[in-house]
Order: sequence, then C-alpha cells, then structure tokens
Amino acid sequence: AAGFLAKAGAIPLHVWLPLAHPAAPSHVSALMSGVMIKLGIYGLVRASFGWLGTGPAWWGTTLLLLGAVAAVGGVLYALADRDLKRLLAYSSIENVGIILIGTGAALAFRANGADALALLSLTAALYHVVNHAAFKSLLFMAAGSVLHATGTRDLEALGGLVKRMPWTAAAFFVGSAAIAA
Repeated sequence: AAGFLAKAGAIPLHVWLPLAHPAAPSHVSALMSGVMIKLGIYGLVRASFGWLGTGPAWWGTTLLLLGAVAAVGGVLYALADRDLKRLLAYSSIENVGIILIGTGAALAFRANGADALALLSLTAALYHVVNHAAFKSLLFMAAGSVLHATGTRDLEALGGLVKRMPWTAAAFFVGSAAIAA
C-alpha cells in the first residue's frame, strides 16, 4: 500500500512530486498528473477492494485520515509557493487527498455494512479521479504555454497575460473553475 500511496503522491510520501513537475516538460507534467499518479490510486483501489475483500474498518479510516492530511497539506504548500508548476504539483497532492478521503470513506462504510454509502463514496472518489485528470492536464498545458511565452514560472513576475494570451487565459480559467468546483 505504501508503494501505491507514494506513486499517488500522498503525504508523507509526496516529496518527489513537487520536484518532478517543475523539472519535466509541461506535456510530461500533464501526463504525470493526469495519468501516472492515478496509477497509484488504481493500485490502491484494486488492493483495497479486490484483494482485501471487505477489509478492516481501520484501513478505511487510515486512508481517510491520510487523505485529510494530504488535502490540507497540499493546499498549504500551494499557497506558499511562487513557482507555477510546483504550485500545480502541490494542488495535485491536495486532490489526491480528496480522492483518498472518498476511497477511505468507502472502505470504512463497506466494513461497517453501509454498502450504499460505500458505493456513493467510491463513485465520488472515482469521479474526482477523472475530473482531476482532465483539468490538471489542461492546467499543466496552459502553464507550459505561459512558460514558453514568458520564459518564467515565477508567479510574481507574471501579469497582464490575458491580453497577450487570451486562449491560454481562457483555458486556465476553465481549469481553475474545475479545480475550484
């Protein structure tokens, strides 16, 4: 399970993610965030629901708590960062936390016999997996466009790009609205 959590970028196994995204080209970052970290979630869901069967309630509670820590920690790290791609990486950590909250809740509900709530929680988590893959890929591609046009990822140095790059601004707005919702 620790390997799946590390692949997904969950706190405290997240240290590779904010280092990898700024170093990688933007289209690779889009794939890493949209697909690769989801493989960790996939493995975790397969192991938790398929291999463990109706596992113990403590496993679901543990995932739920890890998800809560990752969600809050990812947001706090993102708020303090000035690098656009690293900020998006921390946001991915936060979103993995949200997915883990839903998965953990589903496991805890299932262990306690609340199958309808377990199904609802897992559906919400998997819906967020698809949503995150789409909007985070869009945001990384838009960040790549900004980096290509300006030569910097420093948010303090960026400004007034809406007039210079209206299509990129529109894409960033759509991605930002999806991430906020």
